[in-house]
Formats: sequence, structure tokens, C-alpha cells
Amino acid sequence: MNNNSTHKGKRIYRKCSAGLCRPAVLICAALLSVFVNASAQNTDLPNPTPNIQTAPAGSFIIAMDNTNQVNPGYFNLKAYGLAVTLMDYGRRLRWVITAGKAKDGTDISVNAEKILPVYAAATVMNFKGGPFIVFAEDTPGVRTVVNNFNNSQPANKRVNIYRTTTSTPVDIRYDMNGIRPKAGILDDGGNANIHVTYMENAAIPTVNYAVLSSATGLSAGCYTFTSEAHNSTLGAFIDSIKNFVTLGGNFLAECHAITAYENWVNGKFQSTTGLNNSNNNLSNNVAYPNADLSFSQFEGYYNANQGGNTQTWTFPSGSVPQNNFFAVINGSTPALANSYGASGAKLRSGNGGMIYFLGNHNLDGTKTEDLNGQRMYLNAFLTPAVTPSCAGSNIPLLAIKLNYFTAKKINAQQVQLNWSTFVEQDSKEFIIERSADGVNFSAVTKINANGNSSIEVKYTTADYSPLSGKNFYRLIETGLNGNKTYSETIMVNMNTVNSSMDIYPNPAYGQVSVNLNDLPVFNNTISVLDLSGKTMISKTQLNGNTIKLNIQNLNPGTYIVKLVTTDGRTLQNKMIVVDHK
Repeated sequence: MNNNSTHKGKRIYRKCSAGLCRPAVLICAALLSVFVNASAQNTDLPNPTPNIQTAPAGSFIIAMDNTNQVNPGYFNLKAYGLAVTLMDYGRRLRWVITAGKAKDGTDISVNAEKILPVYAAATVMNFKGGPFIVFAEDTPGVRTVVNNFNNSQPANKRVNIYRTTTSTPVDIRYDMNGIRPKAGILDDGGNANIHVTYMENAAIPTVNYAVLSSATGLSAGCYTFTSEAHNSTLGAFIDSIKNFVTLGGNFLAECHAITAYENWVNGKFQSTTGLNNSNNNLSNNVAYPNADLSFSQFEGYYNANQGGNTQTWTFPSGSVPQNNFFAVINGSTPALANSYGASGAKLRSGNGGMIYFLGNHNLDGTKTEDLNGQRMYLNAFLTPAVTPSCAGSNIPLLAIKLNYFTAKKINAQQVQLNWSTFVEQDSKEFIIERSADGVNFSAVTKINANGNSSIEVKYTTADYSPLSGKNFYRLIETGLNGNKTYSETIMVNMNTVNSSMDIYPNPAYGQVSVNLNDLPVFNNTISVLDLSGKTMISKTQLNGNTIKLNIQNLNPGTYIVKLVTTDGRTLQNKMIVVDHK
């Protein structure tokens, strides 16, 4: 046997010292057999087939690497929560993972500008770690969902969104269109809180996971993914897990649940006769043999020996890999090559049927190795599966559809706030928040919601103690399930004496806000003209006292913004557009 056994250029096992390689030939033979049998399953298993598509200019990218998604000073797990939220709202994401890439290899290299939460000029950027992309034609409505999501997060943990300025080829591993993952977090061992914490750290919406007291009868639920954090107890519930996976769901076992469940009489998810809880110390001798699979999408180091009953494991004498076994974390030296800290297998053809093993007891933390452990869990959660017992996970797409939200100065002591909804579903209440700077908000008042409706419902309230100068307002809708939806932020200037129109920022690029002070807020018309009088932008039937204008296609220069109100008044202001290329 050669020093490095390979499968299509990828190392699977290295030759180790005398006496330790006895199962190597059997292992490689088993692997060759299962890979041949599963050649059609080229998205979930080693050596996936590239799926190159052209992402047009104007596509949005959710960065998933440690450089471009690093708002708190380390990788921002909230990027996963945003991806799931977009899927919940029916937005089409594509998961980009370049087939054949090395560890920490680039998935997308393209000229792009950061557009949210703050703007940064375009430059050539490299995106790693399995970024998500929204093609330009699928971007309508995405910015609103992103703003709502980011407004619900601390300022230093808002998710970075980038926009491509040129077209680029991308390798689409999974088209997430119509996919809405839902996890059943198992509590057979009383440790469900570990995986709940991972979900909370990533801001995964609570409608996308539930704690289950046991895996018994699991396949009767509407879940795409299940997980068990730590459990030494054995029983028929393990058979229920295997049945769930065989029907198309995905499952992840962590820590002691790995060896306990694998060695159960009907377990044998990844081996023929079980695994040994070896806990060999890999230290810095870590290899990442399948860096181009979904489970492996993270950047940087992973420590396989952080603690717990099961950190690393080996195949004992007579037990060989089965069910399309593949390594994600294993030792990089000959003596440790057959010791694993993360691995996968696939029990069926077609979508789903994945079994993931992840060592260590609890990976909750902000060190790179902790974050990467949580990322592997979240990657498994997002890997597409079949929901065994129902056509979908029954997650409502939208809890509320907001028609408008307006604020108007009535006098020096009162701001009138009005809004209406098209649709409400299990809505609880509305919260009006106010800010002096548009960043730090506090609640002003609460109004009970209608609850459920399919016709327009109008609401009104007032702020009787507005701040001097500018007051920024936003509306929060809270559902019965605790979910929150945020409106756009609008502004009222209490120092305004006469009716006026403000433009901010000015100078501007990309997008500008036009604020109406003491003016009608319905059915207005706004035009942007160049200095020769040519109309560059024209918008009619506009509602709201703060109106957003997309000016990214305007050349740098001076323009006139013209407002014609519904009662016939005309106001004009100068706007300067600056170069942001």
C-alpha cells in the first residue's frame, strides 16, 4: 500500500506504524465499494461534481469567512440565522461550495461592495467558508428582510451583506429554493440545552427548532434534521433515529451520543461493528480531508480535544467504515490518521440520509475552535434533507405584511404615528421605538395587535414627549411565538418650523432618504432631475414621510430632487451624488 492512499486525488488514510495499519486494506476496500455504489450522490459525499453557474452583477453575498463576516471581532454566527430567516421568508439562496477546494480555499473571487449594515466601496474580494449568494433576479425584498434581521441584533453583530459589481462564475452545491430547515433537538440524555445554545448563538428563528423529550416516534414529526448532544442511555429510540435518517432526514450525534448510539445493537451508522472511544490527542496534528463538503464549511483551526466523554474515536479490530463513511477531522500523522474528531456517512440515495458525528461535549464559545465546532453543527442543520412525514416543515412564510408606517409632527409636543397591515398572522403587539441618532432605540409605547386578519387594519398612536431636533422611529411587530419584525426607520425633525423636505445623507451614494416635514404622506410624486432638467428618476403614488430612493445608477454630480405633494405643493432640494466605485 502506498504511503498515502487516495481517492481521486484526496487522501483518505495514511500508512501508519507497524501493527496499527491492519484494518487499512479492509477500510480502503470498503470505501471504494461504497463510493462506487453512491457515485450519483455527488453533493453530499467526497469528490462532488462541480455545478458552475454565472451569478450576474448585482447579486448579494452573505459572507461566511473570518475576514468578511467578522463584526464582533470574530466570525459572526448570526450569518446562519440570517440565511435561515431568508429561507423562512421564501427568498432563494444558493450555497456556494467550490468542488475540489483545499482547506480554507476560496469559493468566490469577485469585485464586490459591502452594502449592509454600512457601505464600503467595491474592491476585489475573496469569499471562503461556503458563502450564500442571492442572484440579482432574486434580490427583491431581500434588503427588507436583512434590515429587519439586523435591527434585531446588537450593532456589533449585524450581518455583512455584499453586492457583486460584475458577473462571476460560482459553484452551486445546493440551491436552497423552497428549503426551510427545522431541527428536532433531542433530549434523551438531558443535554438538549447544548444544541439550543448553538441555535441561539446563531440567532436561528425559534420556529426552526424544537426540543423533543425523546427520539421515540421521531419520524412522525415535521423535521428535516435532528441532533443529540450527549447521551449514554441506550434504547429503541436509537432505532427511531435510524428510521428517520433512512427516510431522508439528517442526524448529528455529539460527544457520548456517538459511541453509545453507534455501538447499539441496531446502530452501526458509520461502522460495521462499532467504534472505540479512543480520545487520542490530535493536538495540532489535524487534517481536513474533505474540505469541500457542506459539513466542513468553516475557516481556520478546529481543536478535536476540547473535553467530554467522546472527543476522538477509532475503528476497532474487525470494524470497518460503511454507509459512504468520510472523514472531516482526523489526525495528520501516520499514527493518528485513523483517529477521527468529525465524520459523516450517508444511509440512502437521493437527498438527506446523512449521519454526522462531532466530538467534544460543549463547543459554546468565541474561540476559533469553538466557533468552528458550532459551524459544523449548523452546516449539518442546513444541509438539505427530506422531511419524512410531511411535504414541508410548516413554518409560516410571513407573520405580518406592513402596508405603511408614517410619523408626522402635530405640534411642539406631539408626533402622530400611523401604520396599517395587509395581513396579520398570530401577531401580539406593536412596539414604537424612538432614537436620537438612528442607532440606539428605546420603547415609547405599545399597542395591541389585531392578531389575525387578511384585510387592511389601521393603527394610530402618538408620542407626546418627542426629543428636541431629530426623532428616529421604528415599529416592531411581536408575534405570539416571540418572533419580531422591524419596519424601516423614519425621521421627524421637531425643529422644523415650516413644511420642508430633507435629504440625507447628502452628499450621497447608493441610496438616499427623502424626509417630509409637515407635509402630506400619501400619494406623493418624487423626481430626480439633472441640471439640464432631464428626469433621471420618477416615482409616483409614494406613501410615508420617509421615502427611500435608489440612486446607484446615477453618475457623480449635482441633481435636483423635486417633490409634488398630493395637495399640489411643490418643493425642491439639491442633492450631490459622489463616486463610490
